[in-house]
Amino acid sequence: MTAFLLLSFPLSIICFINAQKNYSAKAFVPAILFGSIPAIILCIILEFFYFSNFIWTENVFRSFLHIFILYSIIPFVCGQALFFIFSRDKLEYKLKAIFPLLSSFFAIYLPYQVLISEDSLSFFTLFFKPILLILFCLSLSFSLQWLRQSVKAKNTAQIIFSLILFFISLIFPSFVEILWYYQIFTFFPCLFMTLLFSAITLVLGIFSGKAPKSE
Repeated sequence: MTAFLLLSFPLSIICFINAQKNYSAKAFVPAILFGSIPAIILCIILEFFYFSNFIWTENVFRSFLHIFILYSIIPFVCGQALFFIFSRDKLEYKLKAIFPLLSSFFAIYLPYQVLISEDSLSFFTLFFKPILLILFCLSLSFSLQWLRQSVKAKNTAQIIFSLILFFISLIFPSFVEILWYYQIFTFFPCLFMTLLFSAITLVLGIFSGKAPKSE
C-alpha cells in the first residue's frame, strides 16, 4: 500500500492530462512545477528548520484545525495562490490547472507527512487518504470552474451553490480524517461519505463543463 501512496498522484495527473482535449501535456508543465517545487521547499523547511511534532489531543476542534491547515490551506496557498499571482495565463486555464498543480504538490508533500509521522501506518493513511485528497483536488477545480461560469452567466443561485460546494470540498478530507481518528464513525460510514463525495465530484465535473443559464 506504500506504493499506492507514492504512485496515486502521479498516475492521476497522467490520467487527467490524457483526458484533456483542449490542452496538450506541455501546457500543464508550469502548473506541475508550481506544485512540486513549493512542496519540495516546504518539506525541506519542515525537516530541517521546524522541530515541532503535532500531538493528537482530546480537543477535536483543535485537531481538525491542524489537519485542515496542513492538508487544505497550506497546499492551496503555497501552490495555487502563487500560480494565480505569477501566471499570465487566462483564468480558464488557471482553474483547469488546479488539479495537476495540487496533485503534484501532494505527490511530494503527502508521502513526506505520512512516512515521517510518529503514528503507525494504516490502511487509512496509505490508501484512503490519497483517494480523499485526489477527490479534494478534483472537486476544488470543478467547483471553481463552475463558479466562474455561473458568475459569467450572472446566475445567483448557482454562484451560491458552487461556493457552498467549494467550501465543502475544502473541509471534507479533514472532516473524514477526524471521524476516522477519533473513531466517531467506523470505516464503512466513512467509506459511504467518501463515495457520496465522489458522486458529488462527478456531478461537479459534468456541470463545470456546461455553461449555466443566466437568470
